This record gives sequence, C-alpha cells and structure tokens, in this order.
Amino acid sequence: MLVIIKQHYNILNSLTIFTLTNQLCMRKFMKWTGYIILVIALLIIGIVGFIKFSKPDVGKAPDLKVEITPQRVERGKYLANSVTLCMDCHSTRKMFVL
Repeated sequence: MLVIIKQHYNILNSLTIFTLTNQLCMRKFMKWTGYIILVIALLIIGIVGFIKFSKPDVGKAPDLKVEITPQRVERGKYLANSVTLCMDCHSTRKMFVL
C-alpha cells in the first residue's frame, strides 16, 4: 500500500513539475509575443508620425482650367518625351521584347 501511494505521489509530483515548466514556457512566449507586438505598434506609429509631420502642409491643389490648343499639346509631348523623359518610366510599352 505504501509503495502504491509513493508511486502516485511521484506521478503527481512529475505532473506538477511538467505543468510548472509549461506555465513558465507559456509565460515566456507571451512575454516575447507582447514585446514583438509592442515593437510593431511603435514602428507603425513612428512611420505614420513621420509621414504626417515631416511633409509640408501645402493644402488643396488649385482647380485650374487650361485652354487646350495644338501648340500646348505639342509642347507637352515635347516635354514628356524629350526633356523630362517621363515616357521612359510612365508608359505601357513592353521593355526587352525579343
């Protein structure tokens, strides 16, 4: 009878140690998860704050009405294709076609 009680005590004792080990591991996991979430939240707040406060407040763009003439269209084509080379990056043409 004493041997059976001792065996049950050893089993309960090992289960208690196993449970405490799992609790400590879970606490450590939750602690690191909390740190990671905190760092991500701080990064998001920092990025949003940087974007919000580092850029100047220029207000709304004015509503301009420009008369479209053939001279202005040709001037725009010249600027976009020759001077500023906008069409090199902002076009739908296929590059490197063999």
